[in-house]
Amino acid sequence: MFGFEVAPKQLEALSVQGYGNLFDDVQTWFSLRRKDFVAQAVSLYRAKHTGIYHSFQSTEGVPDAPYDASEIARIALNIVSGERYMRQFFAQRGVTELSLWYEEVTQWPQAQTLQFFSRHIGVDAREVSPSSPGVAAKSLQKLSNAASAALVTRFNEENSSFVDYWHCHRGEKTSFQFLIEQPRYAGLARSVLGEKAAQLIARSKARVVQSQG
Repeated sequence: MFGFEVAPKQLEALSVQGYGNLFDDVQTWFSLRRKDFVAQAVSLYRAKHTGIYHSFQSTEGVPDAPYDASEIARIALNIVSGERYMRQFFAQRGVTELSLWYEEVTQWPQAQTLQFFSRHIGVDAREVSPSSPGVAAKSLQKLSNAASAALVTRFNEENSSFVDYWHCHRGEKTSFQFLIEQPRYAGLARSVLGEKAAQLIARSKARVVQSQG
């Protein structure tokens, strides 16, 4: 028995290359998401900007990330797009995944976490304890702080239409649909969807302008 972690983009890349059948024998899927996708986007944005991904890394002399609404929005779009891809991936295989929320799991005591995963993968939890090799507690801490909270608050205040849209359509609509329906963010099309999609969105936007004129 073994487990692995795979992100939506990695899974999509493998499927495109013809390796989607590698996952046919997977018996149990856990899907971990974060309720606050803006906070998740800010976390990734800060990590990419500073190079600090884990709490054991030194932050001495590392300047924090400045506010960049476009980049945070781009990352958030990639997050919700990935979630939709995973939803389709599971549906195509008739898989009922075990959904977990980051905000809840991170509050579980270690014993509860061990019991939950042991139960779902068919391992006797009594044979696994926090002192077992490989499951000893690690001194990892969340990197979010007042700086993260400030970025999240500012983005939510300045981009309420973005946040409200995905609260309503998360997991259902595509980034392409969003960029068509929310022309304010059309400038993200190229970096999120590629050149061809950006051209389609630009032409659609031009037609709307012409019809209004």
